[in-house]
Amino acid sequence: MENTNHKLTWKIAKILWIIVIAIFSLLAVALCTAPKNKKENATLEKKTLPENATTQEKVEFYATLSKPHSDLKTFKINNDILHLYLKASTISEDFILKTAASDHAFILKNIFENIPEINSIIFWYETEFIDTKGNESTETAFRMTFSRENAKNINYENYKVKCTLDYNNMLIVADNYYIHPAIKKNLKNINLK
Repeated sequence: MENTNHKLTWKIAKILWIIVIAIFSLLAVALCTAPKNKKENATLEKKTLPENATTQEKVEFYATLSKPHSDLKTFKINNDILHLYLKASTISEDFILKTAASDHAFILKNIFENIPEINSIIFWYETEFIDTKGNESTETAFRMTFSRENAKNINYENYKVKCTLDYNNMLIVADNYYIHPAIKKNLKNINLK
């Protein structure tokens, strides 16, 4: 009888330990995610555009609103063409295009919907290259152009998902694009048009 009580006590102790570990795990997850979400919501709530914003202020606002993986370095507007210069990721050649694919749709949509004086956007993704002699230079890794005319037929909700799953969709839809030869030769999933 004593042996049976001992086994029963041991089983209850194991079950209690599993419950305690599960509770602590849930608390840890809740504590780790709650402040982050509050911080993100606070940042989005604070970021607003003044009513009398200039075209320059509108571009900066809408180009950085999505917090893209590629940092906006600078931009310039020539006539009705917006040139966005972004720092390309250096993780891998594929990641440069994957980052562009996931970020550009949000920027396109917001700029074309909110800044009527812009009729074309050129995304310039720049990164550091090192030649065979060890010399470093900043060059365009990837560039793509979208016209307002082309972008007006995009269903952004579906398009962003398609591009994120396969960056070739972005290349097909873009008016034109350029991929640096050093980047192009190492791309794994590219279907060039």
